[in-house]
Amino acid sequence: MLLAACAVSVSTAFAQDKCKDACKAFGPEDGKFSTELSFNPFDQNGHTFELEALRVRYFITKKHAVRLGLGFGLTKDNAEESDVNGTKEKESESKAGHFSLDLGYEYHFLQRGRFDLFAGASLGITKQNYSYTESHYEPNPTQYNPQGKKWVTTEYTGRGKNADDRAYFGFNVNIFTGADFYVYKGLFIGAEFGMKVSTQKDSEWEKKVTDQPSITSTDDNKKVNLKLYAMPSFRIGWTF
Repeated sequence: MLLAACAVSVSTAFAQDKCKDACKAFGPEDGKFSTELSFNPFDQNGHTFELEALRVRYFITKKHAVRLGLGFGLTKDNAEESDVNGTKEKESESKAGHFSLDLGYEYHFLQRGRFDLFAGASLGITKQNYSYTESHYEPNPTQYNPQGKKWVTTEYTGRGKNADDRAYFGFNVNIFTGADFYVYKGLFIGAEFGMKVSTQKDSEWEKKVTDQPSITSTDDNKKVNLKLYAMPSFRIGWTF
């Protein structure tokens, strides 16, 4: 639907003799803001329309703009297991939190009628947190529970149930280029391609089990992603 709307708008735009003064008001102007929603037809996770981060641009002039991306999210899952009589035997809770902040600059090097081409760069940080708590009823005696018949709780901080779900702090550098097409005054659709280099350092994690000494991770994992990749996406935005 977006591509069809773009095609119709492009045809209409080129059908005009010359987009004189009317089209001058379509593009960005000094002191204007814009916000947008991403549409990624190449997404493999089923999230076609996404607003992973609040993205805002401020046009200092028609040619120069600064951009801000602020992302955050929290996922919480609870689960319970019961025996055939309906008596609860196990319960668990997992949490995952995400925060990201990106600051960047855009240079709009070509503006013709409804079209606006730009390029720029940005710096960003990312913080990911995980935690997992599981409680189960232990009927049999153990080393730390000689009497048995007791609820035992295992709590992870800094990682999830899966050992690969590690909390981390990351830093990234992005370069990008893109184009906006103004369908109507203030309303635009566009495409953007970016490449990113990122670093990531895993945080420490701690494990606590009822009546047992706590365990703290001793590993020091650091990751550097030097492989550049392109992530195409279409954008729908509004300049106001």
